[in-house]
Amino acid sequence: TSTGYHVVQYRGNQNIQSNQIRSNHSLFNQNNVSSTADRKKKVSAKVKPEIDGCFAEVHGSLPSRILKHLYLGSLTHASSIPLLSRLKIDYIVSVGERVSWCELFKHQKEVHKSGSEIITFVEGQVDENSGYELNVKKMLILPNINDDGIGTLITTIDHTLDFINDCYENNGRALVHCQVGVSRSATVCIGEVMKRLKLSLARAYMYVRVRRLNVIIQPNLKLMYELFKWEEYLLAK
Repeated sequence: TSTGYHVVQYRGNQNIQSNQIRSNHSLFNQNNVSSTADRKKKVSAKVKPEIDGCFAEVHGSLPSRILKHLYLGSLTHASSIPLLSRLKIDYIVSVGERVSWCELFKHQKEVHKSGSEIITFVEGQVDENSGYELNVKKMLILPNINDDGIGTLITTIDHTLDFINDCYENNGRALVHCQVGVSRSATVCIGEVMKRLKLSLARAYMYVRVRRLNVIIQPNLKLMYELFKWEEYLLAK
């Protein structure tokens, strides 16, 4: 048996042997549980990482760095001020989504003719919840762009890339995000790679795809068609 005892049944000693077996099993299980608990305590105390909580809100996931100045991520990433501060993100492009902390900080708002909003934050503000200083200087919000095959980026793509270029010229870092960083924000990043590196749509798509860690980008068909037409515009220009 698992205790190492061989049970031989005798008619007159069946009850005595059964009690001994149960007793031996009990001792074996107690010793086993005790040693397992000791091992767990030792491992937990030894390897448990000490972190300040900056990645707790995003469960360890990180935005993908597409270019030196360009990151692609999700709404969860954009909502974490500690994460933004640690990555030194100072520009944000919100595609069809709004971060919850935006209205909590002093800022100035400008509405572009395309309907997008440019928010400029007052420097030196601190997040009361995390204790981190707000590193974000500017945020571009592209409202009412849903990933439903109807939302369009063609009317705002040039203005959006000008905003990212402002970040580039100021040696900043821009995070482009939508809900999960797969379709709408990926489309913007593909457009930036096409223009910045002078690549075709197909090459720019693959460039972004291989750098989007653990996530496969998948712009919807309408957004891909708009990028195709925008590529024709760039070539003609």
